[in-house]
Amino acid sequence: MSERLSITSDAKRIKSKIILQWTNLTVQRDSDKKLLLNNINGEIMGGQSLAMMGSSGAGKTTFLNYLSRKSSTPGLSKISGEYQFSIDGKDEKKEFRSLSGYVTQDDILFEVLTPKELFSFAAEMRLPNKSETQRKQLVEDLLENLGLTKSADTKVGSVLNKGISGGERKRTAIGYELIVDPSVLFLDEPTTGLDSASAYKVVSLIAKEAQKGRIMIYTIHQPSSEIFKLFDRLLLLTQGKMAYFGKASDSIDYFSKLNFICPKNYNPAEFFIKILSKEPIISNDENIEEIKKLDQEYEEKIKLITEKCAGEVSISSLGELKPNSGKELKVKNPFFKELFILMRRNQLLLMREPLAFIVRIFMSILNSLIVIMIFWRMGLGDNAVRNRNGCLFFITNSIVNTNMQTSLLVFTKEKPVFYKEQDNSMYRVLTYYLSKTVGEIPLQICTSLITFGIIYFACNLNTYSVANYFWFILDVFLTGYAGSSFALFMSSLIDRQEIAPAIFPIFIFTQALTSGFFVNMNDIPYIFYPFKYISVFRYSYQGLAWNEFTNNDLDCTDYIKCKLPTDDFPESLELSLIILAIIAIFNNLVSCIALKIKSSLRRKRN
Repeated sequence: MSERLSITSDAKRIKSKIILQWTNLTVQRDSDKKLLLNNINGEIMGGQSLAMMGSSGAGKTTFLNYLSRKSSTPGLSKISGEYQFSIDGKDEKKEFRSLSGYVTQDDILFEVLTPKELFSFAAEMRLPNKSETQRKQLVEDLLENLGLTKSADTKVGSVLNKGISGGERKRTAIGYELIVDPSVLFLDEPTTGLDSASAYKVVSLIAKEAQKGRIMIYTIHQPSSEIFKLFDRLLLLTQGKMAYFGKASDSIDYFSKLNFICPKNYNPAEFFIKILSKEPIISNDENIEEIKKLDQEYEEKIKLITEKCAGEVSISSLGELKPNSGKELKVKNPFFKELFILMRRNQLLLMREPLAFIVRIFMSILNSLIVIMIFWRMGLGDNAVRNRNGCLFFITNSIVNTNMQTSLLVFTKEKPVFYKEQDNSMYRVLTYYLSKTVGEIPLQICTSLITFGIIYFACNLNTYSVANYFWFILDVFLTGYAGSSFALFMSSLIDRQEIAPAIFPIFIFTQALTSGFFVNMNDIPYIFYPFKYISVFRYSYQGLAWNEFTNNDLDCTDYIKCKLPTDDFPESLELSLIILAIIAIFNNLVSCIALKIKSSLRRKRN
C-alpha cells in the first residue's frame, strides 16, 4: 500500500510543471559594500538538476543560501532580486520553504543515531498524517533507494568515533531531507571530503532524484570528468557574475566560440575553473608592470565572458499565476505527541552517549568524597558553626558548577541540529525545550540521592528530624536544576561553542561572591545588587543553612564563633527554596523565549 503511495507521489510530480525563476539577484557585503552577487538571472524546471561551479569567493554558497531561503550568512544584505516558484501555474512562493529542503556542507546529524533512526524520527515529525505502517515502509524504501540498507543500523559516527562511511553519511543527510518528498532540494558542496567513488555515487543520486520530477540545485568543487558527464544544467560564477548558464553538455562548445578551447581528454570542470581564476603571481619590484598587464588582461577576459553570458541568458514569462490554496502544507503533530517523540529521542541519545551523565555523576561522587573526608562526623562544639558553614557552601558550589558545566557543553553542541530542524519546522520550540528540561528532572533526582544524600549522614548534619533530610535533598535538587537552567539560558544566547565556556566562570564567580557567605548582604556594593537577587548560590546556601542551624542542638560557648549565619538572612528556609524554584523556572522561560526569537529571526532573515 505504502509503496504504491510513494510511486504515485513521484508520478504526480513528474506530471506537474514545477518552475523556479530568479531575476536580478544582487547581494552585497555590509562591511565594505562589495557585491558578492551581481545581477544573477535564470530558471530551472522540475526534472532538472543544476550544478554550480566557480573558484573560491565566486559567490556559489551565497547564491545557494539566498535562493533556498533555508540558510543565511550574517553581514550580507540583498540589494535587489526576485524569485518565482510555481507548480502547475499556481504561485507557491509562500510555501516555498515547506516544499524545499537544504543539505548543508557539514552533515548536521546526531552522531550516535543510525540512518534508520534518523529517518524514522524525521518521518514521525514531518509526516504526521501518514500511518505508522506507511512511515515504516517509506523509511525502508528510502534506505534502499539511497543504498543504505546494509548500514541502516550502524551509527552515523564522526571523525573521532567511527561509524558509516563518508559517502553513506552524506547520503544519510540527503535522505533526512528527502523523507518529506520535497519539490526542490538544495545541496551545498555534497561531495566535499569524499573519495572519487563516493562522490560519483552522490552526484548519481542527485541526477536520479531529479529524474523523478523534482528540482536539484547544488554547488560542487573540483568534480572529476566522470562526474562532469552526470551534470544536467551548469551555472558558472566568477566575481559574483554569471560566466555560463545552460546545458552542461553545451558548455565546451560555448567557450570554444569565445576562443577558449578545452584541450582533448582534459577535465572540462578544471578547464573552466582555470580560465575563470586569476593566476597567482609573486610580486616584486621588477615585474610590477607585468602584473598590471596580466591583471588588465584578466579583467578584460572576465568582462567578455560575463557580458556575453548576461546577454544570452533569458527566462520565460510565467504570465499570471493563480494564487495557491493558502493552506499550511506542513501539519504539526499534537503538542503532547510531539513532546513524547522528542523525549524518546533524548532518552536514546543519553543511552548511546552517556558521557555527560557519567561525568556529572562522577564529579558529584568525587566532590562528595572530598566533602566527607574533610568534614567527616563534624562535632557540635565551638567550631561547629564555622565547619558546617564551610561544608554547606562547598556543597552548593559543587552542585552549581557540576550541573552548569555539563548542561552548557551538551546543549551548545546540540544547537546546530536544533537550528536545522527549526528551519524545517519539524517541531515547536516549546516542546523541544520541555523535552530537555523535563528530561533533566530524573537526572537531578538521581544525582541528589546517590551522591549528596550520603554526605548528610557522613558529615553528621542536622538530625533533629527526618524532615531535615528531605529539606536538604529538596535544596540540592533545586540547586542542580537551577544551575542547569542557568547554563541553558547562557547557551541559548550564545551560539559559538568556544565563547560560552569562556564567560561561564565570570557569572559563577559573581554569583558566589553575592551569596552572603563571603560578604554580608548589606555590605555588597550597589552595582552588584542585581546579581544578589538572582544568585543561585545565595538561595541554595541560605536554604541549607536554615535547615542545618534550625533546631540543631549545638554545644557552643564562644559567642563570636557561634554566631549563626541565619541571623543575617532576610529569607526563611521555605522562601529561599521558593525563590530558587522561581529562578529555575524564570531561566527556563527566558531561555525558551530566546531560542524562539532567534529561530524566528533566522527564518525572517532567510
